Amino acid sequence: MSSSKENLPISTNKPEQSLSVGNVQLDLSSLPEADRIQLQKRAMEGQIDLQNKMIGLGIDNQAIDKRIGDITDKVATAAKDGTSATITGAYQDSLGRTEVIVGNTETAAKGKLSRSQTGEKDMTIWYVLIAAAVIVLVAMSMR
Repeated sequence: MSSSKENLPISTNKPEQSLSVGNVQLDLSSLPEADRIQLQKRAMEGQIDLQNKMIGLGIDNQAIDKRIGDITDKVATAAKDGTSATITGAYQDSLGRTEVIVGNTETAAKGKLSRSQTGEKDMTIWYVLIAAAVIVLVAMSMR
């Protein structure tokens, strides 16, 4: 049976006298041991965060690749069947915003997404209502 101390990933070695940050080697020899340990701990946490972000970006990249591949396959299938198809999508993730339009129609050939397809709100109804209200108010004030 092993003790719980054997399972802890704690080093009994003294902290390093230097720290690599990118291409720069920082000399930590003038710092107290507690400060060197803290800096090395922060550097390791930063590396872990960076690795996690890289993994997340890789997953998002694979997801976009799969989405675009699926859309392209659907349009190719429709084209083989003689069907016209336009598929659009707007996706927001850690890589940013990706807007896709794929198809075998004139709309797809133009390559321009409508406001609703890009995820923007269509404010046309509000503009019409405001204009109607202004007309009514002007008409009432002329009486």
